[in-house]
Amino acid sequence: MTCGINAQSEKDSTELKKPIFTHTVKVEFKSDFNIEGAKKAIKEENIRILFPGGFGGMPDFDNEIDIAFQKKYSVEFFSQGCIRMGEDENEEEYNQTIFTYLDKKYGKKWRNEIRDGAIGMN
Repeated sequence: MTCGINAQSEKDSTELKKPIFTHTVKVEFKSDFNIEGAKKAIKEENIRILFPGGFGGMPDFDNEIDIAFQKKYSVEFFSQGCIRMGEDENEEEYNQTIFTYLDKKYGKKWRNEIRDGAIGMN
């Protein structure tokens, strides 16, 4: 990303002068939605289950069944929409790591109770 600051005289507010300086800034995004992020979320007890979303609409998790599931299994349903946060992001591997953890903690019964559409859920 390149940014520039333009100088402008008080007398002539219609004409922009050449930039005083420009500076190039490199911005890198790091995602927590990968295997390492899932392990960290489990350790910190801040577990999200990822769902798709974007231009087609965002899922509505504000209903009695979803709220009860999230509370019962200490998870949060989450959709980041069409935003992606870097090359290291892998939502399916993140969810698979979370699913393995939930299987160990609760058995597989939670799989029959979760809403449809979780990324990586077969």
